[in-house]
Amino acid sequence: MHWLQSTMATRFNRLRSENGHLFQERYKGLLIENSAALARVFDYVHLNPVRAKVVLPEQVADYRLCSLSALLKGPRPKALTAVDWLMARGGWADDEKGHRCYADYLCALAQEEASWGREGLTGMSRGWAIGTQAWIAALAKENAQLALSPGLPREERSALRQASWAGMPGNEFAANGEKLRRYGDQAKKAGMEDGTGILHPRAVGRFYRLAYSATSAWRGSLP
Repeated sequence: MHWLQSTMATRFNRLRSENGHLFQERYKGLLIENSAALARVFDYVHLNPVRAKVVLPEQVADYRLCSLSALLKGPRPKALTAVDWLMARGGWADDEKGHRCYADYLCALAQEEASWGREGLTGMSRGWAIGTQAWIAALAKENAQLALSPGLPREERSALRQASWAGMPGNEFAANGEKLRRYGDQAKKAGMEDGTGILHPRAVGRFYRLAYSATSAWRGSLP
């Protein structure tokens, strides 16, 4: 990936008298739950030319600069199998008939852009995992310590934190955080009304107790 992002980009720019980044974003790896989720990823990737307005929806299967073209026309290395995700997508075999069934399905899907969100085919390049919300929440809880790791990209740390918080029993962290916000608004209003703008020591103490309670709920969810 380092070669792809640097050497190839440099040669490409030199050949075409261009400058700047060749690829839009850095390479990233996403965790995928199962074959059904993998099938969604393939749909998302194969719809990219339509999403970018490079080809018309009905021509998505004819776009040659895409892995779909290699799937339909071949040949491809034996290690690149499509058995599992084609079976999960429509019960199709990894053969010529199955490939044609998938191409017909994709063409129909490409013409129904309004259904992409419903089918989970939007925003898949963001986050850190693709699958059901229950699986993502369980995975986040198992790896909650990673949410504090400075080695993870900021977006992935944020996604892990949110998934971990959402999986807490009773969502105690969110409840205490909401109490803290409401009390802060009330205390601020009281300070403005008495003309001092200063919080009473008892109010500060209550802030500390609520913050400690919220933090304890979060820590208690870590493995």
